[in-house]
Amino acid sequence: MAEERLRVNRSKVGEKELARLENSPSGIKAQNLGVAGDKSVEPIPGFIQTPSEKVITNYQNSWIVLGRDRPGNMVSGKGGEGQTGAASIDLVVGRLSANPIAKTKQDERIFVDPDFTRDAARIYISQKTDIDVNFDLVEESAPVNNRSGIGIKADVVRMMAREGIKIVSGVDLVNSQNARISELSGIELIAYGQDVDGGLQPLVKGENLSEALNALSKEVDKLAAVVTGLLVSQTKLNKAFAEHWHIVPTYLGHPTAPSELAATEGMRVIADHMQYTAMDLQTVRMSLLNFQEKYLNDKRSNRHINSRHNKTT
Repeated sequence: MAEERLRVNRSKVGEKELARLENSPSGIKAQNLGVAGDKSVEPIPGFIQTPSEKVITNYQNSWIVLGRDRPGNMVSGKGGEGQTGAASIDLVVGRLSANPIAKTKQDERIFVDPDFTRDAARIYISQKTDIDVNFDLVEESAPVNNRSGIGIKADVVRMMAREGIKIVSGVDLVNSQNARISELSGIELIAYGQDVDGGLQPLVKGENLSEALNALSKEVDKLAAVVTGLLVSQTKLNKAFAEHWHIVPTYLGHPTAPSELAATEGMRVIADHMQYTAMDLQTVRMSLLNFQEKYLNDKRSNRHINSRHNKTT
């Protein structure tokens, strides 16, 4: 839970502006307190505007800036580098909201550049940009640069639909720079803003996982049947040895005669193991290897339990 701030804070609007508000007639003062939609005197910094930018503002810290890719100062972004095809729209509310200030202690007006960290909320649209770098997001092993991008940032973001939402990647064959898309990129859900210790992992595909677990259950059941058959044969042999008897020799020094029951059951168990148990166990082992390859090892398999593209922390 975030710390609660003062609900009304005019401490950094500047001493002259604060004195002017306090000394205004009650009716004028009431019209500048922001109640019932009136204007509000509060610390709102000015904006450093470049020649290519058209700025729309209500002077209440709501801004729409039509310009060129610029995530920071005048030389930042593709626009700052002088690249073509880098148009942008920056919708911002609450510049420097984390520490609002309008004037210095010397009562000089403060002007600021876009600040993707300290501004309160933003929807940023750019024809060509490095969107992950701009918002200080986790970069992949091959960073995505020089692409059209849309970034949305606020304290909390909600996406709602009355009949469903689809988030879809890889819909076209070429990107905004007319470059062929050679490798599909998926959807990544990243908690806490960072991929800590390689925690970004493929999402599990529920139906494939269910199918895989059912297949594994069947293979384990087959193994249980093989072991059950082994147990039955081994029990018969054990019973034969437990109940076997020997013929007492007529002459001393002669070996005792073998147990006919034990010999018969022993040979039968050996034959069963060679003919059935060994083959059944080999079949189960091959089935388990196929299971591993189909559901766990071969990421190209359409039955792999993990998503090929989509990941989460």
